[in-house]
Amino acid sequence: MRRLNRPPVVPPSLRDDGRGGLTRRIHIDQYAKTGSPPSHFQGYWNEPDVRGALLAMQGWVCAYCGADLSEAGADVDHFRPKSVHWWLAYDFANYFLSCTPCNRSVKRERFPVAAGHSPFGFAEAGSLHLEARLLLDPVDDDVERLLDLHLAGPDLALCRPHPAVDSPGQARVDGVIRFFRLNRNVPRLRKRLKVLMDTVEASKNGGDSRARVLACRYKSHSFGAIRVLERLAPHLLPSIDEEIEWLIGEISWSLIRMIERRPIEPWDRIGERDAKQMLWALAVIWCFPPRGVTIDVADLLHRFGLLDYVRDYRDLLMKP
Repeated sequence: MRRLNRPPVVPPSLRDDGRGGLTRRIHIDQYAKTGSPPSHFQGYWNEPDVRGALLAMQGWVCAYCGADLSEAGADVDHFRPKSVHWWLAYDFANYFLSCTPCNRSVKRERFPVAAGHSPFGFAEAGSLHLEARLLLDPVDDDVERLLDLHLAGPDLALCRPHPAVDSPGQARVDGVIRFFRLNRNVPRLRKRLKVLMDTVEASKNGGDSRARVLACRYKSHSFGAIRVLERLAPHLLPSIDEEIEWLIGEISWSLIRMIERRPIEPWDRIGERDAKQMLWALAVIWCFPPRGVTIDVADLLHRFGLLDYVRDYRDLLMKP
C-alpha cells in the first residue's frame, strides 16, 4: 500500500444531475419511504470519467496490494461495500482501483470492524470517521508509516507492521496484511522482491534516475523501493513534482500510441473507453494536481501534443 491523494473532484457521472447522482437520490428517497435499502445498483462507477479520476489518483496500481493493473485487471472497488453502505454506491470518495484478485476473491463485500461493533448504517452517514473499521484506507490513513517490509531471506520480502507502531496498531496492521494476503501470493512476492533488489542496485551503482522511478508512488510495488531509499539513499526519493511528471508521461505516451495506431487498428468499444479514461485522468491532474505540485501541467500536456485533446474534458470538469 502507498499513501494516495484523492483529487477533490466529482466526476460528471456522479454529480447530482449525472446518472449516478440521480440514482443515488432515488435510492435515498425510496429508503425514506420504505426503510428498505436498494437491492440493485447500476455500474456508473465504471464510466470513463470515474475510472479516469481514479487513474489520476493512483496510476495503474492496485490500491491494496500494489500489483500492476495492466497485468492483474482493474476493478473499481467500493471501499465500504455497497451492500452495507448502500448510500455510498455512487460516491467517488468511496472508490479505489483494485486488481481483480483483491476485489473479487479477497475483499468482495467484506468490511471488518472491531469486535463489539457493527458497520454504520444510513443514520450514521455523517459520522463515518467514527466507524470502527479495521481496514486501512490508503487516503485517510498514513499507511506508509504503519507498514514496513522485512527481508525474511534472500528470496523473500514480507510486509509487516512498522516497528514504531503501538501494540493495538500492530495487531490491526497484521490483520490487514492477512486480509489482503499481502504475504501469500508467490508471483506478487517475486515482483515485490525484484523491485526492492533493483532499487538497491540502482542506488548503489549510480542509477539515480532509475531509483527515483522505482520509488514513484504511481509505479507498481513502489512501496519496497520507497523503504529501500529511506534507509540507503533518502536524497533519491522522488519529489511530488517528479512523481506527477512521471504519471503524466506514462498516461500521455500510452494515449499517443493509441492515437498513432488508430488508422491501423481502429478502436473498438474497449479502446474508445480506455482512451477516454486517459483523457479524463489527464484533465483531473490538470484541474486538481496534488497539494505541493509546482509543475505547469498545461505546458507538459502541450509538449506531449495533447493539450487540445484534454481541454474539452477539463472544461467539463470545471463546468458548474
